[in-house]
Amino acid sequence: MEFWSDLNACTQDEIIDFPDIDKSDYSTVSLTKKKGGSYNNEVWFYKVEGGGHDWPGAWGNQDINASEEIWKFFKKHIN
Repeated sequence: MEFWSDLNACTQDEIIDFPDIDKSDYSTVSLTKKKGGSYNNEVWFYKVEGGGHDWPGAWGNQDINASEEIWKFFKKHIN
């Protein structure tokens, strides 16, 4: 994350803690957005605490849907 945020000259942090919707998965999710970069570039980093090597929303953590989150990022940055 630091490599890409430095490369894009991102200077602002926005941290979002997602609600722990499914307590039975024993994991939580946070999102750090590095913003303010060149050409309004952003770097997004999702962290699943207590999760394994799963696809959130399909397996493992059920607090977010990884496919929807990926689309949110790309939809914001494509014309």
